[in-house]
Amino acid sequence: MLIKSLCDYYDMLAKKGKTAPNGYEYVGITHTIFLKENGSIGYIANCREPNEYTDKKGKTKVKYEPKEVLFPKRVSSPKVSSEFIEHRRPYIFGLAFDNGEFHTWELKSGKKQDILKYFRKFKEDNLKFIEGIDSPIVNAYRNFMLNWNPENELNNEHLKAIGKDLKNAKFEFRLAGNVREILQEDEQVKKRWEQRYFSDSNEDSKGAVISQCGIYGQNEKISCTHNAVKGLVGGQSSGCKLVCFNNESDESYGKAQSYNSNVSEKAMRKYTEALGYIVDKNRITIDDMNIIYWSCDKESGEKCEDIFAKFFGKSENDMDSETTEKSIRELIKDAKKGNINFDKISDENLGKINEDSDFYIVGLKPNSSRIAIKFFYKNKFGKLLYNIAKHQSDIQISEDGKLVPLWQIKNTMIPEKSKKTAVDPEIIARIFKAIIDGSKYPEMLLNNMVTRFKLSEDETHYLAQKMRAGVIKACLNRKLKNKEEFKMSLDENNKNAAYLCGRLFAILEKLQQNAASSKLNRTIKDAYFSSASSRPASIFPQILKLSNYHLAKLEDKNKIFYNKLISSIMDDISGEFPKHLKLDDQGKFIIGYYHQNSDLYKSKKEIENNYDEKNEEEI
Repeated sequence: MLIKSLCDYYDMLAKKGKTAPNGYEYVGITHTIFLKENGSIGYIANCREPNEYTDKKGKTKVKYEPKEVLFPKRVSSPKVSSEFIEHRRPYIFGLAFDNGEFHTWELKSGKKQDILKYFRKFKEDNLKFIEGIDSPIVNAYRNFMLNWNPENELNNEHLKAIGKDLKNAKFEFRLAGNVREILQEDEQVKKRWEQRYFSDSNEDSKGAVISQCGIYGQNEKISCTHNAVKGLVGGQSSGCKLVCFNNESDESYGKAQSYNSNVSEKAMRKYTEALGYIVDKNRITIDDMNIIYWSCDKESGEKCEDIFAKFFGKSENDMDSETTEKSIRELIKDAKKGNINFDKISDENLGKINEDSDFYIVGLKPNSSRIAIKFFYKNKFGKLLYNIAKHQSDIQISEDGKLVPLWQIKNTMIPEKSKKTAVDPEIIARIFKAIIDGSKYPEMLLNNMVTRFKLSEDETHYLAQKMRAGVIKACLNRKLKNKEEFKMSLDENNKNAAYLCGRLFAILEKLQQNAASSKLNRTIKDAYFSSASSRPASIFPQILKLSNYHLAKLEDKNKIFYNKLISSIMDDISGEFPKHLKLDDQGKFIIGYYHQNSDLYKSKKEIENNYDEKNEEEI
């Protein structure tokens, strides 16, 4: 299903003119080499293009990105393998930049390795490829290869001007004095390349297999090996393969390599090119998990992709507009009510949305050469959007809450002082599944959030604690089959014992802080929170006794206020604290604590008015 859906996506891209023609690919070029007729370098120009973007502080900045240029399609190979019309630095120059100097070697795994072999391979293959072609740019290209000697170019002024950027630079060749003479666009070069490419593709050479394609169902030439996909975080720079058979133990019925998969050359080319396009355009990265997504809907597919990206913390173009942000917030409110009005998001910013279009989401985790599929989901966009909006609604714990990307949830799962920066991708996959299909969150997420909230020592991480409380609330509510027991803010009608204990702890903590004449180095939260949330019966008698000393230091109206709060909760608890709280109850304790704590930290004016009203009632 995955490969077939990628092939369908390729067909849609081809109709829109967004894919490279057969036999070609787009390469991000950073520099243009202008050659003189004798093959010497006239000059090298930086051709990266400016791209404006808005940073997190709202400031407009400019980032220079490579220019996308159409080149003959590269064939991935782990060996030294030059391309016909080369763009890579080691092959063109045979040089590397290290410690401010150029060398004919580079460090790999701490050892010096000769890179002259790359230039020799480039020279051999490209001279053979352009043999017999006579044009100004090709002749200059030929002269360059014949005259360039890497060992004599260690002080080349043109390369020195590029400096350390040479490591990741990619080049195209043009003719100095006639910039329209571009090597890869030369008609004779293109004709030679296409003759070679299509003759290789259509030739049923010895050992080729003609069989029924598992994707299209027709008898076609089966692909022996599949193209690698580049750009995945966690994978090697030369690319990783989705389908590959390197071990004899994986083979069956006498079929070697990827003949086992029965994917035709045509289907292989389509799905790999579509996957490469999606990885570049529609990807969210969490550690080394690559989450890609797409829609095959011709009319509203791109808009669906933009909305999905917004919910998961990746903004694209018009998705940053204030109108669109407002539309997204309306979705969250609608999801809370159990329904989404698509007319609200079919505006001039988002365009018309087709809620019945199929939407695909895939989690990919590459290693050195292969791609592991962690999850693959397909659903109607309307249903998917409702589930995602419902997730955002569920984890909100204040009325002014903002969208919470998945990567932020991931970050709150890591202790503040830990050097660890990654989370097990299996946990991320399970959380993601719960988000997009509306199911219960994994138990390990609740466990982690409760533990992190209890052990957090840095009070400056208020937003992280707020997010943890929100996730805990969502986990508990979904365990009750979406019956909302815990609301977004303080619920004085909730008589759950654990929730009440959490509220009481927040009141006693605030009482201690108000009674203190200066900022405390250590509060009852620092000393007792973790144990109080798991063993209330053994802790609360102690801190209630301490509260009497704190009450004695307060003004009369504040004494009345705190006495009333404490008494009302003690009445609901009936004077019996739970001996032990299980994981779910510890989560309820935390929600109660957070709700009450937030309520107590309202603006000073609100609190004073609240004091006066409650004092008058008491009198």
